[in-house]
Amino acid sequence: MIYINERILTLSANIILRKVLPEEINSGFLTGFIRHQETKKVKYWNQGRLEEKDDYFVEEWDEHRLRGISSFLKEVAYIGSVVAAFDNDKVVGFACVDNEVFFGEYVNMPYIHVSYGYRDQGIGKELFKMIEKEAKELGAKKLYISTHPDINTYEFYEKMGCIPAKRINRRLFDIEPLDIQMEKLL
Repeated sequence: MIYINERILTLSANIILRKVLPEEINSGFLTGFIRHQETKKVKYWNQGRLEEKDDYFVEEWDEHRLRGISSFLKEVAYIGSVVAAFDNDKVVGFACVDNEVFFGEYVNMPYIHVSYGYRDQGIGKELFKMIEKEAKELGAKKLYISTHPDINTYEFYEKMGCIPAKRINRRLFDIEPLDIQMEKLL
């Protein structure tokens, strides 16, 4: 792992992580990104307790969805921050944080994903650390995450120091009511 400067990180000969400018993002920004998540076990709230249960499903994104997310990332890049991992010119991981501070301390991290085939290489961890720095620069004291209920996803956030959110943003909860609302003190 080599830091070129505090905004660019090289993980290997081909993988570079850096902040992305709005003008770099177009409808094909995520072309070739593979969102494949096979879930076998999920976390869920039961009478105020976080529990686990078996629940099998597969989530994948098609090109239409990738174009929509690219458009969203472009908007966020103007007001918040987008960071990405590149294998040469191909995006293999990305995360973003918006600029709306709510409850006087939180900013939302709508996305952090690593392309299938690039996981377990430390990309997600480094993207998360970069987005933490970006969130601080936006004036946040805490990062707010609506995390996918998959047990592995939940455990990733736990390893990054996240805990169940002390305050729930109802607007974000209503978008994905099965997600686990988490926070990270910055």
